[in-house]
Amino acid sequence: MSWHPMEKYFIPNHQLIRVLKKDKAERTFFDYFEEEQIKSVAKGLVNGLLHLHSRNIVHRDIKPENILLDETNKAVIGDLGKAKQLKSDEEDMAAGMEGTMYFMPPESHLFEVEQFSLKKADIWALGVTFYCTVFNKLPFELEKITSIDIGKYIMAAPLDLNNGRSISKPLSDFL
Repeated sequence: MSWHPMEKYFIPNHQLIRVLKKDKAERTFFDYFEEEQIKSVAKGLVNGLLHLHSRNIVHRDIKPENILLDETNKAVIGDLGKAKQLKSDEEDMAAGMEGTMYFMPPESHLFEVEQFSLKKADIWALGVTFYCTVFNKLPFELEKITSIDIGKYIMAAPLDLNNGRSISKPLSDFL
């Protein structure tokens, strides 16, 4: 009999994004998570991604909509529909990316980059998700940027860590 780690969790249909959003249609947000809550969510997500990567699984679509929270705000990475089991380290390098454009690493948008690491792409997406958890919005203003220009824009744009909210130095350093 095999044991699956998700069998021990009851997730009452709480996605991180649903906790952040007041109204899905308006895409407005609740008050900010407290830093202790952010720390707990981050710990769960880092451990979850380490668990996947230690088994050579890449998620390929980490974003707030795919983070589940239980009633105690313990975070679990969900929606493994785009996940891929890598058979070797060489398979970690990819020429194309599946997932959500705003959470893909800049190099996945650049024509001059032939390959990039899927595991590192998961880590990038996790970082963008952390930023969303702290500031309730994406780290980059991308509405008017085309998918062709997005990689160069992200690499050139400064990261705003005073984005309408005062955060501690440890949290700032973490981001």
